Amino acid sequence: MLLPASPGIIWCSSSPEKDLRKGSDLYVYRADGGGDGGPSLHLLPRPHGDSMFVDSHQVGLLRYRNDHGAAGVGGNKKDDEDVVAAIFNVCHPAVASHLPEEAFEPGPERFALYVYDSKLHAWSIKLVSLDQHQQLQQPEGCFLHFNSKVIPIGGEAGTMGFVDLWRGILLWDALTGNPKLHYATLPPPILPGWEGRGDARLSRDIAVSRYLRSR
Repeated sequence: MLLPASPGIIWCSSSPEKDLRKGSDLYVYRADGGGDGGPSLHLLPRPHGDSMFVDSHQVGLLRYRNDHGAAGVGGNKKDDEDVVAAIFNVCHPAVASHLPEEAFEPGPERFALYVYDSKLHAWSIKLVSLDQHQQLQQPEGCFLHFNSKVIPIGGEAGTMGFVDLWRGILLWDALTGNPKLHYATLPPPILPGWEGRGDARLSRDIAVSRYLRSR
């Protein structure tokens, strides 16, 4: 069974169980990545732990040039590399046991990124944080983020956006090593009182639009 996922990623589940995450695999798709210039699929190793616990709406892919040039979106050059990343709150029960004690100390809002880099052919866990000034962009008094999708933004920093379609976007620079997140709020729903009611993916969506500026 194929499930919806980020562009460039195929989420395949062969599990007969109701929980589709069990027995599921992630593949990276390239339109011209094969030896003959045709399409290719690359099976990713499983992240830390015994089972795949990453939901399709938590994981995204960023493709970047092997010469450390600016990251692109949707490129398919054979020598390009891939970053696959999934985000969790540090208190998520599936990841908490893999994190150091400092992840749970009082301070900035912290998240854990599970990151696969095709250069290293392995997953790693990165702790990232959102400082108090960024958190205050939300009016609720406590910062909330329930990830709906991941969008590749690109640029020299290789930015990826982890989107809560009701509230805003956590922005992470994949190619800089900076552990700080940035935050951009989204417009509230047109109908008052609808924020946070049900799955936002049923009524809202977001995409990255690229344009050329003429001089």
